[in-house]
Amino acid sequence: MAVFLYVNGTSIFDYSNGACASLLNIFEGITKAGHKVYVVTGCSSTSITSYEFSKSIWENNRSKHKGILYRFIHEGVYHSLVKTTNWQRNSLTSFEQETIFREALSILDNTNVNCVIGWGNLLLEESIFKEAKAREIKLIFYLVNKFYKGSNAFILKNCDAVLTDSEATKSLYKNDLECNCTVLPKFIKEPKEYQPEKFLSSNDCLFINPSLEKGLEAFLLIAEYLSEKNSKINFICRDAKGLLRKELKMLNKELKDMPSNIQIKNGTNNKENLFKDIKVLLVLSIRHESGTSLIYEAYCRGIPVIAFDVGGNGELIGDFKENLFFKPETIEDINSNLKIKNWNPTRISERISSIINNYDNYINYSKEIKKNFEKLHLKKKSIDIFNKFVEEI
Repeated sequence: MAVFLYVNGTSIFDYSNGACASLLNIFEGITKAGHKVYVVTGCSSTSITSYEFSKSIWENNRSKHKGILYRFIHEGVYHSLVKTTNWQRNSLTSFEQETIFREALSILDNTNVNCVIGWGNLLLEESIFKEAKAREIKLIFYLVNKFYKGSNAFILKNCDAVLTDSEATKSLYKNDLECNCTVLPKFIKEPKEYQPEKFLSSNDCLFINPSLEKGLEAFLLIAEYLSEKNSKINFICRDAKGLLRKELKMLNKELKDMPSNIQIKNGTNNKENLFKDIKVLLVLSIRHESGTSLIYEAYCRGIPVIAFDVGGNGELIGDFKENLFFKPETIEDINSNLKIKNWNPTRISERISSIINNYDNYINYSKEIKKNFEKLHLKKKSIDIFNKFVEEI
């Protein structure tokens, strides 16, 4: 058994942050394999609604608080949650940062921590990473995005080992790392039941986190194309980070300019609610996408995924290469915003139509999707890889 400590200003319960969601699944998964995990975070998040959700965990347990700190055990993980007054991670007060830092020091002083797992390059996180190095505790970098490429972040230069979620990201950083990098398959919580028949009455596609990088332009073009074809296909747009108005403005558009077949909803921490009545998931990122958990979360429910072939999408899409498309040609504007230069949405739109409108074959296709997930995603395989990784460091 190994003992791990994770410290960050961002809440581990931030459902609008893919890294946080993946880490929480990993931590809960490895505790079941006998490891011990301590998590110290604030309530701050990448969206206001996700911040409110994390804060509600703190608020609903007032009687168990010690000042602004709430300690509890959930799914085997030892949590220390600090109430933060601002939803943004880089706006923590000095007292909030000190509370997180001192709680982490207390855990290091009173438990036999073998490894500190982290991401982030703010002073708070860097201070903990430096403390780990000073105590000769192994430092593990959870590297699942492109933003550290070419940077001088302390954790990138000083980690003892790296965990990532795709061969694509491992390859992206092959010249930046001086230590072992292990690809760890996703830990996914599967739904309690699988009923492909329930999809037949739905014509809904799901698109999450509408931003330029996540493929907002392509999404709008697809919706517009199918609207002009008088298709009955509808789109659920989950604006989990509250960025939609701002991102539309970069395209000289407003909410009223969006096609009428798009329904905008807030993000949610409830996966069953997120995928309720969804028949197809769209993953339309036009920059490097390390390995979004959304693909497997859809697959374990038998939901097909249409994606652009960027980053780790091709690895996670599995055998269903017919649902993988070349990304549009892009350009950067004067503010380094990535925009589509020239793209015809016909092929991808017709593929969406063929999946949704083929009622006779959808159930069988859904069962194939589910079987593909079970082949790709073996929880024991993830545990075995993690245990071997721990032994090696």
